[in-house]
Amino acid sequence: MPTGPDFTITFLGQEPYDKNGVSYTRYRYSISFPAGPNTLTRPKLRINTSAPGVTFISKQKRTFKAYYGGKRSDSPTWFFELPADVVPPSWVYLDVKTPPGLREYKSNLAETTM
Repeated sequence: MPTGPDFTITFLGQEPYDKNGVSYTRYRYSISFPAGPNTLTRPKLRINTSAPGVTFISKQKRTFKAYYGGKRSDSPTWFFELPADVVPPSWVYLDVKTPPGLREYKSNLAETTM
């Protein structure tokens, strides 16, 4: 669990959708970075792809693959998805690992419901 967030995620909402006849729910988050001199150390989140070093992690240390969801209101969004009948974790944070030896960035904890 993060001790001091490097950036902030905010829950935007749930989005139901079907994939190959199976119902899923996306849990979408916007990302914001602190203003000031630390902006040069922002994590390099890959755009328009799911990045292997970007994952959502629950308080119980369960991991969920993160997907880039485009920009909304000039802020990048990321999401994870679960089958519609699966109960999501209550709280998650976004974990970003840069190439080996560089740095790991963590967000604040955010809810999965509004």
